[in-house]
Amino acid sequence: MRTVISLVIIAVVLIALSSFTEAPSRIQHFSPQDLYGSSKENVPPSNPNRLETQLTSSLPTKSATSSPPKPIEKIDGGSGQPKETSNESDLPHGKSPKPIPHTKQPPDTGNGQPQQKPDAVVWSSFAYVQYVTNSNYLCNSLMVLEELHRLGTKAERIMMYPQHWSIPKGQADTEEARFLLQARDNYKAELVPIEVVTFEDRGDATWKDSYTKLLAFNQTQYKRVISLDSDAIVRQTMDELFFLPSTPVAMPRAYWLDQPFLSSQLLVIEPSTTEWTRVSDYMSTNPKGGFDMDILNTLYKNTALVLPHRRYDLLTSEFRKEPNQHEPYLSTQEKWNGTKVLEEVKFVHFSDWPVRKPWLMDEEGREESKPKCHKVGNEMDCTDRDIWVELYSGYAAKRKEICGREYDLRRRATGMERRTQRMREVPAWFEAIVT
Repeated sequence: MRTVISLVIIAVVLIALSSFTEAPSRIQHFSPQDLYGSSKENVPPSNPNRLETQLTSSLPTKSATSSPPKPIEKIDGGSGQPKETSNESDLPHGKSPKPIPHTKQPPDTGNGQPQQKPDAVVWSSFAYVQYVTNSNYLCNSLMVLEELHRLGTKAERIMMYPQHWSIPKGQADTEEARFLLQARDNYKAELVPIEVVTFEDRGDATWKDSYTKLLAFNQTQYKRVISLDSDAIVRQTMDELFFLPSTPVAMPRAYWLDQPFLSSQLLVIEPSTTEWTRVSDYMSTNPKGGFDMDILNTLYKNTALVLPHRRYDLLTSEFRKEPNQHEPYLSTQEKWNGTKVLEEVKFVHFSDWPVRKPWLMDEEGREESKPKCHKVGNEMDCTDRDIWVELYSGYAAKRKEICGREYDLRRRATGMERRTQRMREVPAWFEAIVT
């Protein structure tokens, strides 16, 4: 009996061991390919940090058991249309087709348009524009071009100049020619000859030629241009303005005037035949339509994209005001801080009526015209005065460096002339920005 029981126990143990050793063969193992398909590109990476590596990896190498590669399409001259197909055998001996790089889609900006990478921008489609109507303003434009060049703008620069000025092939024989060559050779500006737009019956000579600024609407070789007045300082690059939402023109508010009214000291323009026709037709059919700023407000005041003036259009006269007079510029109840304002602004326009422009004043004139200090509590605060002096004296020093002299001897005015100067037939906004 004992022998029988022992045999039974041994048999049970053997059966159990046999079942255990066979169990693994009945367990189904799932690979990532089973779960996500056989395509390698659909397999989630075991390490998320390897995603970029997998996306940019080359095609799998050819193996002995793999099928022949599919024909590679040849594209016809960038037209996007297939021209012919070619197998690997058509390639030169020993050459293999280059792997197709993975192209990542740029992130969505939220408006349905992909956000371009900086290196994808075609900067030759954008330009800063300077216009020159006479030799007195030529140096000013040269200084703006120098600032843009020094600040490292990626956009092109163009200088529109009177077509009767000649550009010598050799050494310049006039100051105008020397400055034009300096703009082209030193600051990489494209020189564009133009016919100056002048209306003889429209007041002061300074403004009769200002219509020339509007020729920027006709620079249709560019996708967008930024026109800057030359009696100003560019403190920071403004390349970001080239990527504003599409609009015929964008302008800052003329914050020093009754609103609504826009400033033409800085214009972001999408040149087109349509808009240029609209502007030029208005100029020719409205002899009393005002100057460039009036024309643009008549045509675009209700449709232009409005730029923030706090960053893009500061008048030097702001540093002459009393501490409680800055609300139109600040647009808030915040406390005025001249140092902070100067740090954030990108474009400063010399406008300080009845003070003359900085190239029409020597050191004595600047000393006579500088603002007063303000009393704050029991102390005198001279911060705004010091900023004003630095702006004007710094401009004079830069002008001497770029053009060879601090001020224009041909138009320099004495202190008496500055106090007694009066202009005739000027627009309503003239006093705020006149020379």
